[in-house]
Amino acid sequence: GEADNDTPDLLEDDQRKTVDRQIKQRRGQKTFRDKLLKSNPVCAVTGCKLVDILEAAHIDAYRNDSHNDIGNGLLLRSDIHTLYDLNHFAINPETYKLHFSTKAQSEIYKSYEGLKPFTHHELHKPALVRRWLLFLENND
Repeated sequence: GEADNDTPDLLEDDQRKTVDRQIKQRRGQKTFRDKLLKSNPVCAVTGCKLVDILEAAHIDAYRNDSHNDIGNGLLLRSDIHTLYDLNHFAINPETYKLHFSTKAQSEIYKSYEGLKPFTHHELHKPALVRRWLLFLENND
């Protein structure tokens, strides 16, 4: 029937909307991301300036009042954000240097080992400590 003729366009529209929604979700809460972008619009690990692929990551996923404070946030390139979620890197709370898992270092990420993050805002130390402990638990 006639309805069949509309199907491809609708599917494309739906797919585009779904992709847009997923990108928005991955980028993080808009105001939180905007604050991080205003502070320093680059990936905290790589220095990548392509804003379209930068996402707002929470240092500590524990939800409290400081959850969406940028002190609990890092702007990360999408692949780096995934690495972070999987505890493949963390920031040492004493030295403020980046450390990557052995697996991540076997890939292209070795060049970021030991660098300091590209951030202009102060990072919450308790959040860094909790994340660091998770990193150590997950990487021998």
